[in-house]
Amino acid sequence: AKGAVSSKMLIKKIKNAAESKDFLSVIVQNGYSKEEVAKYAKMYHVACLNAEGNPHKDDEYRARNAFKVSCPTIGTLYKKGLLIPDEKGRVTNFQITNALHDSLDFSYGFSAFQGIGIAAFEETDINQFRRDRAFTSTRYLNIFRMHHNDYPRSDTVQHGYSTTIHDTRYDPEETNNYGKRNWKHPEYYLEDVAQSYTDAVRASREKRMKERYFPMIDWEEKNGEKRMYIEGLAKLMAEVKTHGDYSGEWAYKVVNGTVDEDMTTNLQIHPIQNKVTFEGHPAPLAMTEWQPLNAWASFFCMLGRVDAEKKKKIDPKGEDPIAGLYMTEKDLLDSFLDYEFNAFNEKDWKPLRNVGVSDSLAATLPFNDIIHEKSGFELFDCAGNKKCVFPWVEALKARDVVKEGSWWTIPEERTLVAAQSLLTELGLKADGDN
Repeated sequence: AKGAVSSKMLIKKIKNAAESKDFLSVIVQNGYSKEEVAKYAKMYHVACLNAEGNPHKDDEYRARNAFKVSCPTIGTLYKKGLLIPDEKGRVTNFQITNALHDSLDFSYGFSAFQGIGIAAFEETDINQFRRDRAFTSTRYLNIFRMHHNDYPRSDTVQHGYSTTIHDTRYDPEETNNYGKRNWKHPEYYLEDVAQSYTDAVRASREKRMKERYFPMIDWEEKNGEKRMYIEGLAKLMAEVKTHGDYSGEWAYKVVNGTVDEDMTTNLQIHPIQNKVTFEGHPAPLAMTEWQPLNAWASFFCMLGRVDAEKKKKIDPKGEDPIAGLYMTEKDLLDSFLDYEFNAFNEKDWKPLRNVGVSDSLAATLPFNDIIHEKSGFELFDCAGNKKCVFPWVEALKARDVVKEGSWWTIPEERTLVAAQSLLTELGLKADGDN
């Protein structure tokens, strides 16, 4: 904090801010530490969301209905009661930021980047028609409406490309209610389901994972378990890029050098950005990747276990934080199907390491070198006039985004600013928020 202040005075300020749900203003205007504010903001804000009549406060209800949340990280926070929506199923930008920071040990800057980025709708915008991102005002996101066709602009919460593991269009017809599950019938999202319904969806998704996605991974067998190291993750992302779902606003599908207009929503939603170039090459090639690559990389860094033997071999000086990381087949199944992070420490349910934007970006840097040795993937013109699978990775390298910043006290903040600068150069804001 900037100065000494009594807890009573801080609590009073937090209570006043809670009426407008504008907690970040307390930090900005009064200079209190994030830890102090988070402690009391959580106490007063989350408590008001746990009012009588909100089904999300019930542990069994959350366990049965968590599968409706497309993001495994948000779904897990929801299931464990660390992210409690209001009666409409919405959470705020500040709730997401605090949950990622306090519960998952994400750096505060990285957490705020995520919270502000996806929870971007005003309280009255129930069907999330128009984004209006804000740093110091409360914005909302319905965590149950993040699938394709959940509302008219569902593309705004979809990655440039993604797997179909949690895509309800691929769930069994008798369980997905897809006919009525659209933005005109929001009652579905809070409608409780029987455990048999949840089990049927789980079985369908497990089959999809094992038949469609697990064969893509170069598994390594060790100590009686299947492991996905960084090489396996790179292969998986290359396959998803080639044969994934393209429902997001940044989707840019190219086949043999020709844009597939049926799978390229970027053309309609970002016409100005579509014409932006980066070092002489189309910027959309990189923009379609920044969300899925870094979401998966963050997930991998957060849940990755350490193969001490492999780490010592490839990183004898201990300078590479991702060296030797791996996820087991069971880790992937548990997290995607059961919304359980079993790789966390059992004692305090914390990840094995603090995750920041630097870790997420650094984990993707070897992807092109890894995939260069493979075959069957589309190659694109990248920064530096080379051919590659992932132009986003080469853009990171071209602007030297991931490095130690001598002029910043906290390198994490320097990396975050550099990444945002690169996204702006690639045209992130060219067409505005919508």
